[in-house]
Amino acid sequence: MFARTVWSDEIQARAIYDIIQHFDLASFKVIGTVKDSNSDSLAASLEKEIEYNGNTENFSICDIVRFPVLSGFSNQCACSVKSLSRVKRSSLDESQTPVFDGSEPSLSDDGLPPISGDDLPPISDGGRPPISDDGRPHISDGSRPSISSDPNLSTEFEALVNHINKSKVDAFVVAIKAESKIDFLRVLQDLKRSGSQPRRLQMIATDTWDISDDLGVYNVSDFLEGSITIVPENSKMAEESIRNHLKNLVSSILETPQNNSNPWLRKIWKSVSCCSTSANLADCDLAQVDEQFAIDTKIENVMNAAVLFSEAIESFFSSCELDKDCLYRSYQGDLFFKNYIMRVNSELKLWEETTQDTGRIHLDCIGNSPAKYAIYQFFRGKFQKIGNWEDLGDHTGKLNIQPVVQLKNRKDGTGSSLCSPICTGETYQIYDRVSDELTAYDDCCYSCQELQANAVLQQGQIKYCEKGSWPGRNRTVCEDIPIETLYNINYLPVTIGISFNILASIGILSIWITVYLNKDKEVIINTGYHYVPFLLGGGLLCQVHGVGVFILQATPTSCYLLQLMSALGPTLILAAILVKTYKIYQIFIKTFQDGHLQLQSSLICSKLQDRLAIFGQKTLQIAAVTVIIALQLCIVIVGNCMNNTHGVVIHIYPANRHIQVCDTSILELFTTQIFNIILLIVATFYGYMARHVPSKYNETKFISFAMFAVFLITIAGTAVLLAIHESAGYDKDSKEHEPELEMVVYCTMVGLAGVFTVLLMFTNKLKVLYKLWKRDKMKTEVKEMTTKLTS
Repeated sequence: MFARTVWSDEIQARAIYDIIQHFDLASFKVIGTVKDSNSDSLAASLEKEIEYNGNTENFSICDIVRFPVLSGFSNQCACSVKSLSRVKRSSLDESQTPVFDGSEPSLSDDGLPPISGDDLPPISDGGRPPISDDGRPHISDGSRPSISSDPNLSTEFEALVNHINKSKVDAFVVAIKAESKIDFLRVLQDLKRSGSQPRRLQMIATDTWDISDDLGVYNVSDFLEGSITIVPENSKMAEESIRNHLKNLVSSILETPQNNSNPWLRKIWKSVSCCSTSANLADCDLAQVDEQFAIDTKIENVMNAAVLFSEAIESFFSSCELDKDCLYRSYQGDLFFKNYIMRVNSELKLWEETTQDTGRIHLDCIGNSPAKYAIYQFFRGKFQKIGNWEDLGDHTGKLNIQPVVQLKNRKDGTGSSLCSPICTGETYQIYDRVSDELTAYDDCCYSCQELQANAVLQQGQIKYCEKGSWPGRNRTVCEDIPIETLYNINYLPVTIGISFNILASIGILSIWITVYLNKDKEVIINTGYHYVPFLLGGGLLCQVHGVGVFILQATPTSCYLLQLMSALGPTLILAAILVKTYKIYQIFIKTFQDGHLQLQSSLICSKLQDRLAIFGQKTLQIAAVTVIIALQLCIVIVGNCMNNTHGVVIHIYPANRHIQVCDTSILELFTTQIFNIILLIVATFYGYMARHVPSKYNETKFISFAMFAVFLITIAGTAVLLAIHESAGYDKDSKEHEPELEMVVYCTMVGLAGVFTVLLMFTNKLKVLYKLWKRDKMKTEVKEMTTKLTS
């Protein structure tokens, strides 16, 4: 047979839920003790209650905070009832109990009733343990809580209390065991002494938080003010009857201790009286059941259940008539419950008071008696009764309270909830993250944050997508990114760059064809036709490279080919110009070294023409250019072999893209061009030195302009490239088309260098050729006209 002596956690959770609803609280967490299942069961019941009422979106329930057991009261700690200041509930100051007339008490600005010095509760010297020098209660006979010998447990305990003080939740549902309660209060007191700003914990506690305890000795009212405790509603008549019954039992022990036949009662009363278990009861100074002795709130329910079963069994025996063994032969639990337990509900009354229904003993179909909780609130150092809650059955209850202190939602400066603010715009609900160092955290609370580009939101926490994946549309999962094997040619700068390279290639080919068709003209012969393949070939190679970068798929072969074009294109141009300007410079310097500075300009020009005869050694000049080009080729090949990077294909991840490209890092690009930069500096130097050397068609002047232009293009392109390059590698913070933009700048820089050199060196020649062509055309027309006239 079974009957509950206390009501189930489901009913208790229902009462707590109604209190939370009454104060419009939106977030809470349960506080319990390690290795105790009460807090787990209560938390589960609260979650079920919230789900049953369809308020899951309106509540934030954080994970349970479980306190370790550091200290506790041994058997000796209960030996002095007065030392423990165990004041029974009925002895609370009833004058402080509000009258439920439907009106609200007057409140001050801080939400508390006005308080003055005269209103503070008096300190009872007899009901409070003496205070030691450190301000803590001194409990004699070894009953003072001792600090745990395990420093890790103490540190964990203090960290949990500190977390609770800083927590964002509105309230705490407390199911902490008595052995952790004292340490909890002590650490709260230390926390206040350390200068930490106390917050109102707004606790809603079960009867494990004894309302008869004197909490004033801990000076933690700032934390506990307004906290609520619910306990089973007891009949005063029942409590008085229990007290009298206990007095009679103790009196019988005191009167005839040697003849008392109840060994359990003797043993427990020795413990309560701080008497050794081996001592004679007659020699003990036995404790008295006085007004300071607390009656547990569950006692009435225990006695009710005992009386209920006793009456039911008597009724069962009455039906057996004279057969006293029928209980053992014909007892069936379900029939006994229905026919005898349930039938007594209209007949049996144990504690009958003012109203007809008060004290009626009966059980429902699952063994619960009608639940009714008294509700107390901590105010000005003591608990005061503010109302009650009654179970009406069918998953409903009736709450009747008139709080002295209003419990409130915790809000930030904007009026939004600290634990569950309203997120607007591009912000998401990011729950507090836990790390191995955290003992507890507000796992049900969140803040409004913007997600980083590669972040997703999974179960309220930020997760970052790995390279090759990117957040999906709803920002909850990382999705694989399709691999791109080409740069995006639809990107406008790429389109412009490719168009420029194609037009430049067409222009260079047109110049090459024109020069080839006029290679026998004096203007081409005197300026060195043997340089034309190097100059125009290099310029064309620069343009082909710029197009190939964007239209060729990245393979080892294509990457190696593009690297060679990038390196050799400028080399062809610069090598030819360097050889040519160096020869001009040598002739110019040699002329002045021969001591003809006094000659007229005509004579100087004559000398220069004589010296230029040497310049016609085309084979040596072509060989010199070829050596320079071969040297650059060797540098590229050897460099690749040493670094094992020839034709390397890499994967880059700019923003939300995954691209397979050739290794074209900034370092790789400029490493390839180091030799060309040296050639450019030397050629620019000789071009500058030979800028005023007289020559046909002003070729030295145009060479100088070309070198200056290429030098400026190189400096400007490098500056722009470094400016747009934001990091050593591509990542989530890179711009989506950053790789294309960098390659466009690089290819445009190389392409401009090639096309500007060709245009500056051949524009004047083309102009002369055009004039010659126009002159020849005119001559032909005149000749034809003369022929017609003569005929």
